[in-house]
Amino acid sequence: MNSLETRSICVLFAADSFWEEARVLAIAEHKPGPGFVGPRVRLRPILESDLPILMKWDNDPDITRWAGKRFEDDADAREWYLARRNLQRKTFAIESNEHGLIGEIEVINISWRLHTAELRIFIGQKELWNRGLGEEAVRVLVSGFFENTTLREIFLKVDEDNLRAQRCYRKVGFRHKGRIRFCTSTGRGGDTDGDADGYAHGDGDTSSTLVLMTLTPETFRR
Repeated sequence: MNSLETRSICVLFAADSFWEEARVLAIAEHKPGPGFVGPRVRLRPILESDLPILMKWDNDPDITRWAGKRFEDDADAREWYLARRNLQRKTFAIESNEHGLIGEIEVINISWRLHTAELRIFIGQKELWNRGLGEEAVRVLVSGFFENTTLREIFLKVDEDNLRAQRCYRKVGFRHKGRIRFCTSTGRGGDTDGDADGYAHGDGDTSSTLVLMTLTPETFRR
């Protein structure tokens, strides 16, 4: 392959990446309507007015038991949630038709070259755990990304002791890929809602084993 052919391929890849990024930015753009809608929940961009509630959940030991302590202070949370034009992650608020803001869901570590991304979710309103709202939010998000972008694999990590969450993810179509063992003190992110809950322990140095699960358009159960 000569240098001209190499440059041409690079230009084509850059053009594809530009349009891919433009689609994701459109999905995550702040606008009145929700980005993705399901029967009981809808996903929308995080707003500044959401931060006090999100910080309250980040300090709730029942949630951080699985999701981990994510932020040191309000400034840390503001930087994470309100950062603009980040093409490697997209975070959405989960709203219930009846209860308003109930949690968050995000895709991170997006690789447009490999067409992969990692999913994280938690439901913060604990009285709504075990109602399938987390499962619905996962379905809405992965359906939207599979239909509107070139992502072809979404993966997540869940605590091996969290059998309830693993059952939930299997209902959506996630399949077991392997296990990861590590030691951690605190970490950004996690998953917890009682039926789609978390993986990272957040109270002190802890040894954890995570189950790695993956989802593709072929295994996705709508």
